[in-house]
Amino acid sequence: MTIKEIRTENLVLLLKQSQLTQAEFAKKVGTSAAYISQILSSKIRRYMGDMVARNIEMAFGLYKGWMDQRHDTALIDFGRSINPEIPANAEFIGDLETWDDGAPLAQGEIVLPRFPDSTQLAGIGLPNMRKLPIPILRFSKASLKQLGIEEKNIKCLNISGNSMAPVLPEGTILGVDISKTAITDGDLYAIDHAGSLRVKMIYKMVSGGIRLRSYNIQEWPDELIGLDEIKKVKIVGRVFWWTVLR
Repeated sequence: MTIKEIRTENLVLLLKQSQLTQAEFAKKVGTSAAYISQILSSKIRRYMGDMVARNIEMAFGLYKGWMDQRHDTALIDFGRSINPEIPANAEFIGDLETWDDGAPLAQGEIVLPRFPDSTQLAGIGLPNMRKLPIPILRFSKASLKQLGIEEKNIKCLNISGNSMAPVLPEGTILGVDISKTAITDGDLYAIDHAGSLRVKMIYKMVSGGIRLRSYNIQEWPDELIGLDEIKKVKIVGRVFWWTVLR
C-alpha cells in the first residue's frame, strides 16, 4: 500500500472516530469540503498532499508522520487540540511601576506592583486573578515611551509549568501591553482561552483560525483553534518583556 493510499485510509478512520461531517472536518483542518470529498470519492482519483496531511496531524494533536502510517481501529488519542481541559500557564500579578531618572530608590528599597481593584481587573478580562506580593523590576518611562508603550496599559504575569521552557521557565515574570491585541505571526501573547490565562506564540491560519505554539513543542504540540472555537480565545495583550531569576 502506498503512502497516498494509507493517507486516504487514515482520513476515513479519523472521520469515523471524530464523528465530524466532511464539511466540519475540512473546516477544522483548514481545507475545503470538496477537497475531502474528492479524496474519498471512488470516481475521482485525487490523493492527499503533504501539507494537508501535516495540517490534519496538527489539528488533531497527532505526531508528525501519523497520516503516513497504518493504524488499527482502536480509539485514537487526538491529543491536546480537542482536550476540553485547557491548562493555564500564567497568572496575573499586578501592574508595572515606572520611575523617572531623577528619582532613584534608596538602598534596600524595592518597587512593588500596584494592584488595580476588581472592577479594573474585570475590565481587561483577565481570568484567575489574585493579588500576589511579587516585586517587579523598575522601568524607565523614557524607554517605555520609545517603545510606544503607556504605563497604564502594562500588566504583569507569572509563568507556571514547563510549556514555554526553556525560554520562559516556571517563575518567569512577563510584561504585557494590553493595548496591543493585533496578531503578528510568531509573536508572543497573553490570552484568555475559555477562562484560562495562557501565554503562547500565535500564528494566523489561512482558514481564519489560529495556531498556538509553545517553546517546549516536544511535550506541548501545536494547538489549532478553528473558526468554531476562535470565539473562546481573547487576546489580552502582547508580551514585550520578561525576566527570571534561577
